[in-house]
Amino acid sequence: MATARTAIPNPLHYSTERLQSAIPAGQGRKAGTVNRWGNGWGFIQSDAPGLAAIFAHYRNIRPLPGVQHRALIPGQRVTFHIAVTDKGLCAMDIAAE
Repeated sequence: MATARTAIPNPLHYSTERLQSAIPAGQGRKAGTVNRWGNGWGFIQSDAPGLAAIFAHYRNIRPLPGVQHRALIPGQRVTFHIAVTDKGLCAMDIAAE
């Protein structure tokens, strides 16, 4: 007998309107802490109140001079811009503090 699955709410699947209303217009870079990281992607917890964990991908990490490997470490402090995509919030132009 199959059991019913309960849907778990995912903050990355909020409506675009709700996500845009959570981000003040005209704001610059945000600061936060890397929450989870592995296999080239993870999440950043923003210091801004009311924002859920923000998705981060290795392609959006600002490259360091002379370093080809782009990675983040859980607990690392970073700054970034926030983009609203069809799947939710995404950290862009991520730089270590």
